[in-house]
Amino acid sequence: MRLLTSIIGLVLVVLAFVYLVPPDTKLKISDSITDLEFLPQDIKDKAENILLTPAQRREKLINKLDGALAGLLDELTPEMQESLPAPLREALRASVQESTNILEKIKAINTDPGPINTATAKIVEEIKEEIKDAISGNKDVDCPTPA
Repeated sequence: MRLLTSIIGLVLVVLAFVYLVPPDTKLKISDSITDLEFLPQDIKDKAENILLTPAQRREKLINKLDGALAGLLDELTPEMQESLPAPLREALRASVQESTNILEKIKAINTDPGPINTATAKIVEEIKEEIKDAISGNKDVDCPTPA
């Protein structure tokens, strides 16, 4: 019974940590866990799934892809590009340009909050305004009385 209570307590502490810690701190912790070389990749992935929201995971992957694409462009010196046959060089340039365009579109989509989050934010904002008006006395509020 004591072990079960300890496990439940540990789960509650982890859940509280996951939901109450600021997103910047979660990103730093996730990056620290990812940098640990002795941990297996599965554990790193699970920790990232627990700590980060889907949008944060997408942002992290987009940044990683952006860095890899920039690294590819840095690796290909003009001399290396000129040594390639012309059709291959043009195909490579077109592929890199298309990849860059796709990456920019994905970044734009990832920052779009979406209709559900936008509607939720508007509703929360309206509720805040109603509460603020009721507290300040700027608006008459009918409060139901218990029967």
